[in-house]
Amino acid sequence: MSYSRQVSKQIAIHYSKTVSYPASQSGGSITVSGTAYETVIVNVEVDTNPYDASVQRCSNHVLGLTGAVAATETAQVASIRDKAKKIGHTIVSGFFKTVRSEISQQVAELESSIEASLIHLTELQKRCLDKQRQMTADYHRISSRYGKIFQELNQELENRIFEIDKPVFQFQRSASGVSSRTFDGAGAAMVEASEVAAARTKLETSRLKWGAWETLDTVEKYLGTSKDVAEVMDRSSIVASEDIETVVPALFFEGTVEGGINRQTFTPEPVKEMNNDPKLQSALAAQRYPKVKPAEEGMLYRYFTEEMANKIDQTTPHGRRVAEKMKEMFSLENTNKN
Repeated sequence: MSYSRQVSKQIAIHYSKTVSYPASQSGGSITVSGTAYETVIVNVEVDTNPYDASVQRCSNHVLGLTGAVAATETAQVASIRDKAKKIGHTIVSGFFKTVRSEISQQVAELESSIEASLIHLTELQKRCLDKQRQMTADYHRISSRYGKIFQELNQELENRIFEIDKPVFQFQRSASGVSSRTFDGAGAAMVEASEVAAARTKLETSRLKWGAWETLDTVEKYLGTSKDVAEVMDRSSIVASEDIETVVPALFFEGTVEGGINRQTFTPEPVKEMNNDPKLQSALAAQRYPKVKPAEEGMLYRYFTEEMANKIDQTTPHGRRVAEKMKEMFSLENTNKN
């Protein structure tokens, strides 16, 4: 579309000029400078018809290209969809064919393994049945053999028990016949009286036998005890016809005091009267503490530690202090040195 425009512009023009003037009197020259402003107006006529025609042709081409692109896109999308369906169908069918092939192969392998295991199990079943038949035959043979032995043992035990308690069995047999009998008349009363008397006699005899057995057992125990006591006394007795060494339990105490060494001897009550014996006094005076062996030292220390743990409560400060002081006082090394 053609149009016209008017453009105005004010232009500033700088000027400078030297002018000579004639001498009226003296003459000379003068410089003149300044700025002049001029407004310039330009009318512009613009013809846009060729450009508009070109733009219209380009727009038509763009619209045609847009339609072609849309048609191409639609065709391409349809083609891609069809190709995707075909590819998906091919992949799915191929996957299922692969899975079916793998499953068929695994089934074939498992069938062969199951058949082999079934054959092996069949063989094991046959062997188990053979073992069962053999064990059944052995069991019947052994049970029949040992059954005869046990029957013979039972019969032998029954015979021995019967022989041991033969009067009791005889009494039971006779009593069983009497207990089921009916009593009527004077004859039955006489028979009952005789049987009751016989039963009382047997019971009294049995009681006397039991008392005699208890008496014999008591006498046996008394004689055995007397014999054991006599043997102990024989082993413990000392022959007085020769000189012997008598061992007396005693506790020796030895300590250092200002006047020297204090030695004391403590003996049990029954042997205190022996303290006045000169031989005993000299032997006790010459007695010294023996050297403690390592084994005895360990045993004494374990006994001392156990007793201290049982008798002293070491959970309290006082108990711990007492225990530490006792451990300091308990020194076997000082005893060995003395």
